[in-house]
Amino acid sequence: MKITKQQLQQIIKEELLKEASFRDLPGKEATLDFLKTELGNWRPSALEYLKTRLETERFDLTQEVLDIIAGWSRLK
Repeated sequence: MKITKQQLQQIIKEELLKEASFRDLPGKEATLDFLKTELGNWRPSALEYLKTRLETERFDLTQEVLDIIAGWSRLK
């Protein structure tokens, strides 16, 4: 069976979209476990402050994670 260039591009696009899905991100569960443990050690007032900030100012760590990976890549 032959696959055309267009079909191959579509297959690759679909696979990349699957991999890009945050719910499939490797390490998400480990990160959430770490946060549960870490936040469990915070004072109630600090947790309330964080809760208030997150409810009003969502944040994205994508760039910070990319910077960390880029730093490791330069060391190899």
